[in-house]
Amino acid sequence: MPPTSRWPFLQSGLLQRSTDARFDDLKSSFLRFLNVWALQGLWVGFTIAAALAELTSRTRMALGPPAVLGALVWLAGFTVEVVADAQKSRFRARNIDALVEQEVTGFVDVPGSFKFSGSQRRYVELSQKGESLILWTAMIDALARLEYPLHIRQTNGSTKHKEYLHSGTTDPRRVLAETLVRAIGRVGTIVAYNASFEQRELRDLSLRFPEHRRHLDGQLNRSFDLLSVFRDHYFEPGCGGSNSIKNVLPVLVPELTYATLEVQSGDLAQHAWREMISAADESRRLAFAESLRRYRELDTYAMVRLYQELRTRARAR
Repeated sequence: MPPTSRWPFLQSGLLQRSTDARFDDLKSSFLRFLNVWALQGLWVGFTIAAALAELTSRTRMALGPPAVLGALVWLAGFTVEVVADAQKSRFRARNIDALVEQEVTGFVDVPGSFKFSGSQRRYVELSQKGESLILWTAMIDALARLEYPLHIRQTNGSTKHKEYLHSGTTDPRRVLAETLVRAIGRVGTIVAYNASFEQRELRDLSLRFPEHRRHLDGQLNRSFDLLSVFRDHYFEPGCGGSNSIKNVLPVLVPELTYATLEVQSGDLAQHAWREMISAADESRRLAFAESLRRYRELDTYAMVRLYQELRTRARAR
């Protein structure tokens, strides 16, 4: 099967999502990422070996039954892939439409015969039973990697908040890189929630500013995605089937909420930042800056509190 046969499907997915989540966890480890690409290269080499042998051979042979059979096998395989890719693209939308037609509005109403993936089915069944599933041993092992979750958590348990907000229209990347180098020490785990974005930005800064590469690469290698704890070890129906920090936080730390903030999501934060840097009125600029400051501070403090709550519950087991 030629390595380009699935390119249209994969390319369309990348254009829609702007990222390839299959590699998010691998990107944090150079050796694991290199291993994936090496295996892919080896597979491509084996795939094209027969074609290269034929093209470079000085012996020419007429096409016979084996060639025709091979072409038919390739065409059948290619057809299966095209159909499968089209089905993948339509599967989610069709599932939603089917649930709407059956007037299913909540997990408790989903019929047992409805087709879901393994993780989706697990959430539905837990919700219908009113139960949680927490893999305590695996979760404790994962949390053991965390030394200093940001805000910044000191060894004595206290926290300290640091921030940088670029308020001008100039390129912020150099200043951001320098600020990260000054603000973050060379030891301790750097925690983010759905860390692929932060990891991607750190790689970009490392490539653009080689004078800070050693420090930035060190931060990248010390990064930990708190989302992985909830995605892999903590299944709570109260989260509504979503591992977003906006869904997880009210369940574990109900006293913290985004609902009272002017900026309540990443999309709104981007809009507020654009409004801030373009505002002519200084009071308007300051209002947007304060809204962004409160949102960003809660975003990092929420991770501290989630970490503390998970450790408290784990110790109580």
